Amino acid sequence: MRNILRFNAVLSLFVTASFMAIGQTPQTPPSDDTSTRVLFLSSVRGYVEQRRQIEASIPVLPAEATPEQITEHKTTLLANVRTARAKSKQGEIFTPEAAEMFRRLIKANYAGAELADLRAESLAAENKGVPLKVNAAYPESRERFEMPPRLLLVFPELPEEVNYRFVGRHLLVMDKDSSLILDFMPNAIP
Repeated sequence: MRNILRFNAVLSLFVTASFMAIGQTPQTPPSDDTSTRVLFLSSVRGYVEQRRQIEASIPVLPAEATPEQITEHKTTLLANVRTARAKSKQGEIFTPEAAEMFRRLIKANYAGAELADLRAESLAAENKGVPLKVNAAYPESRERFEMPPRLLLVFPELPEEVNYRFVGRHLLVMDKDSSLILDFMPNAIP
C-alpha cells in the first residue's frame, strides 16, 4: 500500500512538472462538481457492472480463439448489451449537470488558439459517419481521435472497460471492447 501511495505521489509530481515545463497547468474542477462527478461515475459503473454480468452469461472464449470466434463473441456481447440497454437514452450518463461540468472543464483547460486547435483537430479526424446515437456501434473503419492528456487529467477517471472519444465537437463515452456508444454529449467543444 505504501508503494502505491509513493507511486501516486511521484506520478502526480511528474504530471504537474510536465505541465509546468510546457507552460500549462491542468485546471482542477470546482468543488461544486464533486456530486456531479459522483453521479456521472455511478452511471458509468452501473453500465460496467451490467456489462460484466452479461459477459459472464455468454460462453468464454478459448485461450487460443480464432478470429472468427473473437468476432462472434464480440457480436454476441454487443447484441446482448444492446438488448439490455434498449430503453437507454441520450443524457442518462451525460446528464445536463454532467454536460455543463465537462464544458467547464474543457473551457478551463483550453482557450483561445489552443481551443481552436483542439476543435480543428477533432473536426479533422476521419470519423465522419459515426452515428451519434446511444447503443450504436462505433464503426471499426473510423478513426478514434485520442483524448488529449490534459483533459484526461481533469475528466472523471473511467473504469478500464470504458473510454472517452471526440467525434467532431461531440464527446462520447463508449465501451472499449464492443465499441458501443453508451452516451454522447453534443457540442462539448465550444
